[in-house]
Amino acid sequence: MLYLICISGLDSEPFIWPGDAQAFLINGKGMFDGCVADPSNPACDPAGCTVENYHASIPVSHNKTYLFRIINAASFVAVNFAIAEHKMTIVRVEGTYVEPLEVPNLDINTAQRYDVLVATDQAPDTSYWVSTTTRHRSGVMGHAYLQYDGATPPSDSD
Repeated sequence: MLYLICISGLDSEPFIWPGDAQAFLINGKGMFDGCVADPSNPACDPAGCTVENYHASIPVSHNKTYLFRIINAASFVAVNFAIAEHKMTIVRVEGTYVEPLEVPNLDINTAQRYDVLVATDQAPDTSYWVSTTTRHRSGVMGHAYLQYDGATPPSDSD
C-alpha cells in the first residue's frame, strides 16, 4: 500500500495556504525542500539529503506484476502520481472494481484510492523513480523509487 501525505504550513508565519504543500511523504518518507537549501537546518537529517535518507525504496523483482493501493491522504492537494518507464493498469477505484485501464500516470484527488497493477518488465539492474507532483502553482514533488532486485538506488540527478 502506498500512502501519499502532504505536509503544509498551517501554523506558519506568514500564513501559507494548505494547498501550497511543502513536502510529500510516500510510504512515510519524503524530503523537505528546506533541507536541500540548507542542510544545517535542525529539522534535517544530519547525515545529509541523500536518496536513502529521504526516499522510500519499494523493492520489486523482475518480470512480476504487483498490486499497488495508492491513497492520497492529503487534506487539500490533488496530486499526479507516476512511475518512471512503467505503465499502471487501474483495476479498482474507491473500492469498486472497474474495467481495467492502462495509464502512464494518475491524477488523484484528496482522499481518493486507486488499486493499480504494475508489471516490472523494465531493465532489472535499474531503480525507477516513483513521483508525485501537484498541478497547483507550487509544483511540489514527492519521490520514492522502485528498486529491482540487485539494483542500486537512483542518484539525485537521475
